[in-house]
Amino acid sequence: MSTGDLEIRINREACRGSGECSVQAPATFALDDDGKAVASDPPRDDDEAIARAAGACPRFAIALVRITEAGPQPKATAH
Repeated sequence: MSTGDLEIRINREACRGSGECSVQAPATFALDDDGKAVASDPPRDDDEAIARAAGACPRFAIALVRITEAGPQPKATAH
């Protein structure tokens, strides 16, 4: 999923379905029928809420990547 120049990547193997992402950015993240995080396309929260959601994941299953002219650049997420 991408919001402007920010791409959301979810590692579904690492996700344990805590739901912290959907608390921080409820218009973008939800848990699917398997209890794993999914992101809406397009994302419906602002970049700050999405960054909080990624940082709140206890399993570090959400990565945010800035897309630049040079290609994808990992965005540091505070945990």
